[in-house]
Amino acid sequence: MQENGFDFKGHRIFYRQHGSGPDTLLLHGFPTSSYDWEKIVPIVGQHRRLLAPDFLGFGKSDKPYPYTYSLFEQADLVEALAAHLHLKDVDLICHDYGDSVGLEIMRRQHEGKLKFKVKTCTLLNGSVYFDLVHLRLIQRLLLWPGVGSLVSRLMNRRIFGKQFAALFSPAHPISESELDQHWELLIYNNGRAVYPALNRYLDERRKYAQKYWEPTLENLQAPLCVIWGMADPVAVGAMALRMQQRIPDAEVHFLDNVGHYPQLEVPDVVAEKILAFLLSH
Repeated sequence: MQENGFDFKGHRIFYRQHGSGPDTLLLHGFPTSSYDWEKIVPIVGQHRRLLAPDFLGFGKSDKPYPYTYSLFEQADLVEALAAHLHLKDVDLICHDYGDSVGLEIMRRQHEGKLKFKVKTCTLLNGSVYFDLVHLRLIQRLLLWPGVGSLVSRLMNRRIFGKQFAALFSPAHPISESELDQHWELLIYNNGRAVYPALNRYLDERRKYAQKYWEPTLENLQAPLCVIWGMADPVAVGAMALRMQQRIPDAEVHFLDNVGHYPQLEVPDVVAEKILAFLLSH
């Protein structure tokens, strides 16, 4: 993917671009980066222009510290990227943290405040229903004042590798070389220091999920595709089942024996389902 950057509120934001055709925004998860989409790019990018930013504080984007990071500001960042690239109509593909950002984008569209149009929305594993989420121990520790900073300072490649690999299903483990890549992007440009502050997005989810994002999801004014790894230990399969029940018009795909990162575990399957959905709308 081609690497680019733009200015957002005085901060340099990194984004990847690949392919040509209708514009598609790819919104990544926590604590990773736009690199999460690398494996589906060769297939989906044959038919779409793919635009994948690193959120502020993530990947190769600037990581101001100290700083109060917010899902709402990340949605502002997506709007700024759309304005920078003069986007008019986009398809939205989101995962994990990106699900909340994407649903905030959709909420703004519902309210007539968005300056571009989201034509379709695809959601991969993320805590869209906060009452069902199974937080990992490290996520809970990072939320504690003082403790979070200590955990972040003690974090190293071995501990990260063990924690991150546990999000993947035994049937589709992540390789050591991939773990190296994710770790390097996480610690890039003082990333270890901002790690606890980034994790505070859980507070916003707890506060705003039922008020803003769940109603937006269940009354979505765009075709919805859900692709869910059912062996996810955090954003558990019950979330996909609830979406299927509450959003009967949604296209829902259950991926058995797949964990929290479907696009990394079974990229060919995910790319095929995304592309089929996009080409049908």
